[in-house]
Amino acid sequence: MVYNKLYLRILCCRCAAALHKNSPAIEAFKFRRVQCQIYLLYFLLSFNLRSEEKIMDNIPNKNITIEQLDEMFNDIAEHGQWDLSKPLLWGYFFTDDDPNKLELAIPKILTMGYTVVDIFQAKKENENEADSFYLHVEKIEIHNSKSLDKTNDEFYIFAHQNGLNSYDGMDVGPVEQ
Repeated sequence: MVYNKLYLRILCCRCAAALHKNSPAIEAFKFRRVQCQIYLLYFLLSFNLRSEEKIMDNIPNKNITIEQLDEMFNDIAEHGQWDLSKPLLWGYFFTDDDPNKLELAIPKILTMGYTVVDIFQAKKENENEADSFYLHVEKIEIHNSKSLDKTNDEFYIFAHQNGLNSYDGMDVGPVEQ
């Protein structure tokens, strides 16, 4: 990023120098000015992308990557399970060892436009495990990997802000008629 700023300064200084010298090559100045604008736009876009990448890296407990979502969408498309351009029923799951904490999250989830399906106890793999509970919510939506990644990020943040153990992921199926 330092290189981009330095390069941008050099180009802008060349444009300013051409202006102050009252160069007879006005067209060259205009070209340099456009070139500076292009590099400035490139710089700002690259900075914005880097900032967005840093934000995505800072999502608490995020473990579902955009690459995994791309693979999931490609698999669904290849096997013709559902038409991804049409609304599907997307289910989302939150976990906690205290079902009351999940209950407290329900009003906030409802204001986000989701329907609560159930709070249920997870099956234990062995009897010494602590109890764990799921909050299952759903919504009829159209997604692609990018929009689903954004929704997942919002849910990771939601779980963190509401003191839940985790946002555990999603499932998808056809909308029942």
